[in-house]
Amino acid sequence: MDMDIDSPETLIKCLRIRRHYYVELRNHPNHYRFYHCMLCKELNVDVESLVGHLKSDAHKKNLNLAKLTLLKRNINRWPFNDGVLLFDSSIKEEDMSYREKQEAFKNDSQGFKTFKDCLKAIDDDDDLAIEKFEYDPEIVNPRVKAYSSCFLIPAHGDTLKIGKSQIFGRYSSNEEIEKIWCEWIGKDDNDLTSDEVKDDDLIRVVIMRYGRGIANSYCGMCNKSFLDGRDVASLLEDPGTSFGKIVCCNSRARNKSSKSVFHSFHTSCLLQWILWCEYAQTMEVEGVKDIVNLFCPDCNSTGENGVECYSKFEMDTVKSKILEAKNEWTKNPERLQNSSIGLHFPLQTEDTEKEVKFLKLVQFYRAEYDPSYLTKVEASMT
Repeated sequence: MDMDIDSPETLIKCLRIRRHYYVELRNHPNHYRFYHCMLCKELNVDVESLVGHLKSDAHKKNLNLAKLTLLKRNINRWPFNDGVLLFDSSIKEEDMSYREKQEAFKNDSQGFKTFKDCLKAIDDDDDLAIEKFEYDPEIVNPRVKAYSSCFLIPAHGDTLKIGKSQIFGRYSSNEEIEKIWCEWIGKDDNDLTSDEVKDDDLIRVVIMRYGRGIANSYCGMCNKSFLDGRDVASLLEDPGTSFGKIVCCNSRARNKSSKSVFHSFHTSCLLQWILWCEYAQTMEVEGVKDIVNLFCPDCNSTGENGVECYSKFEMDTVKSKILEAKNEWTKNPERLQNSSIGLHFPLQTEDTEKEVKFLKLVQFYRAEYDPSYLTKVEASMT
């Protein structure tokens, strides 16, 4: 199946210039390309259906939610693209001249008209307008290596400290958590820094590009496949141990055929898991046992003893509750200054006396794949 215009890449670029970062050009397993709206999980095979979708009430509803959570105006936004919920809005595209656009369609005059009509339809719709912003990741400590505590991780490389987020909870007068969220503050953290937060209140997450060096092909939280080149995430050990160790350290994560197995997740899925663990450490949850700290959901253990934190039934229950809380968040997100991801657990009774409390600081690092490092370490161990 061929697309209806010769240069869909030009359309995607022009949509990104207009800050519609959530529309991507993807390849279908049946060997055709399509436009994918990450806000609505909608597939469109031609420009006309894409425009119809973008101008639909359903899409505008999801876009309005994104403007409250993922697409806050004129400030830093999440700089990750996991192919599920987060889309990288840190890439700044240069606008194209009319001649450049025309050249991209030099053999497709009808496609050029379709392309122009698409952009005009979007530009003329005020509900689809998105404000501009600036983001520039700060490179800090570029020679730090990320590695496993029990086996090697080939996705270590030079690690960049790319920013922070803060976790907050909205509590009722009875100390029940109604909402819990993680808001991106980037490098411009005027409130808290890693040095000012106790180790127990600091969570470290390493971000990697999915591809060579990542063992698992799908996310253990949502059971959806990873997409090549998109961001996946893993939890790093507490700073009391060696910095850079991934928490997947029990035998459950090891594979006899590979010395480099560890668990990774869609970045948004891991953030929602972190929020759940913070929630479940405070609240009693029906149908599941209490937990005392954050752990890798695929390992389902807090150490090498292999003792399960949740049974299989409990883990399925937890994933269902996370999905419910995520859906409740989309209905009633917290109104914040920063871009956010959150969970909402509606209270049984209305409580007007609610308090927002700071819970944790999350520090993000980016690790790039470097196969030569794995070879060097293996050689030094022989």
